[in-house]
Amino acid sequence: MGKSADHNGLRLARARLRRRWTQERLARESGFSLATVRAIEQGRRSLDNMAQLLTFARALDVPVTDLTGQPYAVSGPEEDAGQGAVAGIRRELLLAEREPRIDAAQAAAVSIPALRSRVENMSGRHRSAALASMGHDLPALLHDLRVARHTAPVAQRAAVYGLLAQAYEAAMDMLKQTGFVADATAAIERARWAAQRSGDPLRALTVEWHYSGEFIRVGELGDAADIIEGGLCELRPLAREDVTAAALTGAYELKASLVAAWAGDAVATWERWERARVIGEENGREPERAAGVRAEQCGYLVGRAAGGDA
Repeated sequence: MGKSADHNGLRLARARLRRRWTQERLARESGFSLATVRAIEQGRRSLDNMAQLLTFARALDVPVTDLTGQPYAVSGPEEDAGQGAVAGIRRELLLAEREPRIDAAQAAAVSIPALRSRVENMSGRHRSAALASMGHDLPALLHDLRVARHTAPVAQRAAVYGLLAQAYEAAMDMLKQTGFVADATAAIERARWAAQRSGDPLRALTVEWHYSGEFIRVGELGDAADIIEGGLCELRPLAREDVTAAALTGAYELKASLVAAWAGDAVATWERWERARVIGEENGREPERAAGVRAEQCGYLVGRAAGGDA
């Protein structure tokens, strides 16, 4: 069948086959009936609704653009998954290192506790994939954090950079999941820039985990492996005492397993998978250590890595 005959159903079938899933598995993972999956893949039923596209994209753990062939254009507010805010997010990514044009009153209104609360709220929506609400609020949050970076007391600047890194990370995932892959790459670069200035090694290593996925996505497995191994060297000493570091170590091992699988190294694939499994079991035996937002964030990363996220 020629390229001109491509449709979203065919792209769905290709994404499914790349995962080596049967139609039955896709139906089970997505919650659609087997008959619906078959009808969509055969072109007898359209796949152009954003809610359906996101459901399949999440089940297969691919960007929506893999199913649409291009960023999805919404027909109305009810179908917007945050794309309406992409221009505002792009603007903030571009202006990240520029000094904001603000007056004294705006500078005086900066509140680090309020910004921390907003970032934590955004991170919660990030983990639950509430893409529309994320997208609509991200430009203003990124702007206000940029203001804070320039106006906060020196003693608080590192904390602001940490919050910026979290917000850029959320922007990266929202952009990638809705098909704006180039913008997502720009966001993860900004997240690295902020995390490296945060003074928080776990924040920086969380961002590096995402950064390695950019190299997997473009087929540079050697560079991805180097980033992963570098991260693990820093994490292993920390993981002995910190549940968040231990969970993040598991996420890194799962991503190392993914790299080995792409490289066709079956032995390394299962060795790294086993390491991640052991880490998960050890964390599970110590529930009192598993509390807290950071551990929850790393649990999200483990889930993304287990699903083959790049």
